[in-house]
Amino acid sequence: MKRFIFLLCFSMLVTGNLVLSSSPIQRLSTISKNAVMMSGLPVDSANLFGQVTDKDTGDTLCGASIVVKDYTNAVIASGVTNLLGMYDFNNLPETICTIEVYYPGYNPQHIGNIELFSGYYTQVNVALEQNL
Repeated sequence: MKRFIFLLCFSMLVTGNLVLSSSPIQRLSTISKNAVMMSGLPVDSANLFGQVTDKDTGDTLCGASIVVKDYTNAVIASGVTNLLGMYDFNNLPETICTIEVYYPGYNPQHIGNIELFSGYYTQVNVALEQNL
């Protein structure tokens, strides 16, 4: 993975797509947008990823259901977490959304007002609490 990131950054530097800036935020946003452009994903799409864990133990929750809804309450993505409790949705519209997370034996969690921006990866980690 480190080699891929190095090669990606090196290729952006060689092709002139990497803009060096004194502002870390501007530098990060430039790298993020260029990384998405070079990945083959549409630049006008947003990306959402994260991990679902147990709030008390920190254990990852494999198979947790994730539903992403836009501001009109329409489902724009859904899926389940992998063996590491990770989820990843690509090619989402730029919008303000809500994430709903469900797992048997745990209280569901709804996280709202998440802003998705085109060309960026938004990380939202979720810690679920067991219902006793």
